[in-house]
Amino acid sequence: MVTLKPSLLENFRIYKKGLFNKTLEETINDIKGVRRYNPAMSAGSLIHHYLDTGETSIIVDNKTYTLYQEEIVQLSPLRNALKQCIREIKFREPLDDNIMISGRGDSVYGLIGNEVKTGKRFYGYEFYENSIQWKLYTLSLGLQVFTYIHIQILTTYQPHKFNIQDFDLYPYDGMKKEVLSECYEFIRFCEIHNLMSYING
Repeated sequence: MVTLKPSLLENFRIYKKGLFNKTLEETINDIKGVRRYNPAMSAGSLIHHYLDTGETSIIVDNKTYTLYQEEIVQLSPLRNALKQCIREIKFREPLDDNIMISGRGDSVYGLIGNEVKTGKRFYGYEFYENSIQWKLYTLSLGLQVFTYIHIQILTTYQPHKFNIQDFDLYPYDGMKKEVLSECYEFIRFCEIHNLMSYING
């Protein structure tokens, strides 16, 4: 049985669709776990850390990042709303006889899954609707609704201003068949590029 991570499948989808000029080398490095933080990613890590723990500082690559009070005021209502959810859901579920999905979701409340995304741009509803990540979470956890919470970072420097929006996605007929097709295409890609040792865990 092959174990696959939703984040890697999503990165592969972005590469395959030609989005964001993602290269073959970057995609292979994603699978190998080679990743370099940039300021936007560090801001996203800080926001996630605050929403998860309430702590306002985080160390990334030996550098400390801290939320300003103005940022906390903007994010605290969302943190309070998420407190009622079960946070950091780890799961390991079979998708079929050959594929195991191993992932970690941001939060679950009943049959509703939540995923927080951060970034300087909002890529639109269609981008997230086409994502394989939410479909894998929904199938693995038996969810009826999946909610993306997008935190757009509007300013270059701190204190950042945020635009926070959310939207719901729902499972549909044929979703599992579609997802399995994507998974097997990803496996074939890994076989061709001698990457199976990185995804079998």
